[in-house]
Amino acid sequence: MSGCPSTSLEVKTSSERLNCVQPEVYHCLRDQVGKKTEKCIKPSWIQRGLCAEYNTIAERLDAKGCQLSRGLCPDKAYLSNDVISFYCFNVIFEKMPDQKRIDDDSNAKMPDNA
Repeated sequence: MSGCPSTSLEVKTSSERLNCVQPEVYHCLRDQVGKKTEKCIKPSWIQRGLCAEYNTIAERLDAKGCQLSRGLCPDKAYLSNDVISFYCFNVIFEKMPDQKRIDDDSNAKMPDNA
């Protein structure tokens, strides 16, 4: 997957191009089939060991298990718009049945043990 912003200036430019308005922010995510998608959505907390992805069918943010045992996943909770900072964003997800629906509760504090 290529073409996602890698600097804060590129993120700002992409956000302006999509007309993102708070509380929605720019996201560059994989979709459920591994293709890049750019969206303006509210950020949500993603648990450690999961990677954020955008479900184009349900039109919502999901989180998908990745190869935590091989060190390829985030080892701490993060906001969904920061997924491009993690290696899991650049690899093929292993098939796992634990895909999770992310409920829009971006104002909630992530538990310390996540």
